[in-house]
Amino acid sequence: LVCNVIGSVAFLHFIPFAATYGWACVFLYLVVALIFFYPVVVITCHLGLQIPEGGIYAWVTEAFGRRFGLFAVYVQWLVSLTFQPAGLSYCVSAITYAIDPTLSESRTFVALSTVGLTWLLALVSCAGIRVSSYLTACCVLLG
Repeated sequence: LVCNVIGSVAFLHFIPFAATYGWACVFLYLVVALIFFYPVVVITCHLGLQIPEGGIYAWVTEAFGRRFGLFAVYVQWLVSLTFQPAGLSYCVSAITYAIDPTLSESRTFVALSTVGLTWLLALVSCAGIRVSSYLTACCVLLG
């Protein structure tokens, strides 16, 4: 959960724009880390220790009931549904541009690669939470 949040905020397409601000951007990242990421880490660790079986659904259901638990998972699904294809298509375009700029302009190639990566990630997530969380952490660290 924490790596997903960090990865969605510190995404590749924002870094060139942030670099124009220089050291002020580093300061702002530290402020955001203290104000936003630290509480997310503390809350996630606390809830994970209190209710180890489950995840967001179990945590919200325990606190607010089944309707809100379902709503929380639905919102998380909507975010994944919109963010993942956008992020994957950006990564495919950026990596392909470094190899062959004309290929990165092919909408068919980018679309098929994005769909293929989505299915590959779905298969990785079927391997279990340890494998998918390891992959998430590696991808966040790589940028």
